[in-house]
Amino acid sequence: GLSAFPNPTTDRGRVVFGLAEAGDVRVSLLDVTGREVARLADGPRPAGRQELPFDATPLAAGVYVVLVASRAGTAALRVTVAR
Repeated sequence: GLSAFPNPTTDRGRVVFGLAEAGDVRVSLLDVTGREVARLADGPRPAGRQELPFDATPLAAGVYVVLVASRAGTAALRVTVAR
C-alpha cells in the first residue's frame, strides 16, 4: 500500500510504498489543479519497501496528491498540509 506520515503534516514527512519488482518509478506531489509541485523520485528503484522524505515547508496549506507511477500501475494518496 501507499501511505504518508504524518498526515496531515506541517513541515517534513515521508511517503512509504512497496514495489513487487525493481524498475523505474516516478513519485510526484501534485496540487489540487494537478500541477506537479515536487518530484520525490524519478528513476530506477529496487524491489521492496520504499521510503521517501518530502519537505512541505514551502507549500501552501491545503490538500495535495502523492502519485506513484510504475510499471505495475499507478497509486494515489491525498496528503494534507496544515499551517
